[in-house]
Amino acid sequence: MPDGNAMTGRGAATVLEVSRGYGIESVLAYTVGGMPYEETDLWSYDRSRGMMHMFRVRSDGSVHDHTGRWKDAGTQEMHRRGVQEGREAEETNTAT
Repeated sequence: MPDGNAMTGRGAATVLEVSRGYGIESVLAYTVGGMPYEETDLWSYDRSRGMMHMFRVRSDGSVHDHTGRWKDAGTQEMHRRGVQEGREAEETNTAT
């Protein structure tokens, strides 16, 4: 969580190749903190710019647009813009 706390949950993910292999669609359905949650993400890699793009729609009605790059072979950095709790929000996430 953004405040440093952890939440546990269980769920399932379905990932499909789309657009002749140039993207993926991931659907995540799980329960976190006792609440059901679902999101659908559409991912693509723009080879000409070396950028990743991910568009997310969540079951709470929020929509996020992510862009990022591979910092190195094992580190992905994504920047997000969207609405969170009714207000515009931005953040950068790093995944290793």
